[in-house]
Amino acid sequence: MGKIVWLASYPESGAHWFSMFLASLVSESKEPCSKKERDLILPAENSAKLYQPFFRRLLGEIPMRELAEMRPHVHAELAKRASGFLFLRTQSAAVRHFGHLTITPEATAAAIYIVRNPLDIAASYGAAKGRSIDRTISLMAKSGRILGKSLKRTYELVGSWSENVESWTARTRGRCLCLRFEDMLDDPEKQFSQAVSFLGMKATPEQIAKACENSIGSVLEPYKKGGIRMPRHLSPLELLRSGAALRGKRRLTTQQIATIAGMHRDQMRRFGYWQ
Repeated sequence: MGKIVWLASYPESGAHWFSMFLASLVSESKEPCSKKERDLILPAENSAKLYQPFFRRLLGEIPMRELAEMRPHVHAELAKRASGFLFLRTQSAAVRHFGHLTITPEATAAAIYIVRNPLDIAASYGAAKGRSIDRTISLMAKSGRILGKSLKRTYELVGSWSENVESWTARTRGRCLCLRFEDMLDDPEKQFSQAVSFLGMKATPEQIAKACENSIGSVLEPYKKGGIRMPRHLSPLELLRSGAALRGKRRLTTQQIATIAGMHRDQMRRFGYWQ
């Protein structure tokens, strides 16, 4: 068994929140973690800092085929050098690309996959990227979709929403815990405790509660810095819930909802998002 613990999800599915929780728990921080602090504890799998040492050329100059071929070797070396769990964030689907696996089983200890209703993702993802909802719906349905590489990162093969979800959850073999974002909103401490237990991490209920509190603060911090006024009568968790609802499916038209359901009905039914 390897040492990599994957924190995986399709974009805008709630993995950012969970990563902030895990970073706070591991660091035993008394205050909400920043993204920079989180990145030291849970780096992105496609970070140039992880890949560049294995190449003499700049990452942006290397063809995707060559990166795909090198990826399993990078994973194996990173796992070999780790003294304990190595947490890595990824938006990649667990598939093959140019004949090579995007996620290396031999280097993997476990995975936590965060899934979210695609009806909510469409509005939230569109807003986050400044795209129209219709364009976002189209991208969410694109088979084999790739998020491009740059000097700071290698590429990620995210695929469609259904491809991404199915690739991680269809054949878990006991090494992948799937958490629904909606359940995290409903009772974060319960869901996060389940993840801590799944990973065999030692943490008291008090430590989990504090890390949960910190993670909510980390997620809300950008809104505070952006000058967005937040109702004082709401708790941080209530603010998070209300924000998720405002950015969610209530912004979709009946036709948009039907389009998403038509493309992703099978996986939506698996997770209770469609009857």
